[in-house]
Amino acid sequence: MITTVWPTHILYRNIDDVSYCLELFNYFIGKYTNDWPDSFNKQDVFTHPTHKHSILDKAQAFIDSNIKEFFKTAFNYIPPHTTKTFATNHATIGVHTHQGSLISGIFYVNVSAGELVLHDPRLNAQRGYLDQMQKYFEPVRIQPQSGDLIIFPSFLQHEVPQNVIQKPRVIMPFDTYGDMDKLEN
Repeated sequence: MITTVWPTHILYRNIDDVSYCLELFNYFIGKYTNDWPDSFNKQDVFTHPTHKHSILDKAQAFIDSNIKEFFKTAFNYIPPHTTKTFATNHATIGVHTHQGSLISGIFYVNVSAGELVLHDPRLNAQRGYLDQMQKYFEPVRIQPQSGDLIIFPSFLQHEVPQNVIQKPRVIMPFDTYGDMDKLEN
């Protein structure tokens, strides 16, 4: 018998509303130039007074409903949680994880390039395997389109390597944390 263990779920979905993505893109480009509400300033784009705007409501509802679906599918449980969502305009980012959160994701507002690469979470698992067996350990490569949403466990190493296109790449990355204050006893 062969048993599969340690699954790593990845949710991949599109909002299917090109005009909304364009409207949201124009809003972000018009509002932010150099001071984007990224993860370094820790201000949630949906709730912080500096950033909150009704144009974000549809994106927030889309992200929130898919976070719940991810939890339900992956864990058969939707824990009390909080989500911090940001907005950025960057072309590349090196390999990293989102330590401390349960799940992470990206809503792609406007992209024309910039492949998302998700790496095998079993660090060095491929070590010692013959070249003919290395395909088993290859990273998952996704070429996101505008409107795509990708959610994955926060421990998953990911990156956006070598994006040579100079067009704006506006995304809304987010992290979802377990809310210990709302846990039932």
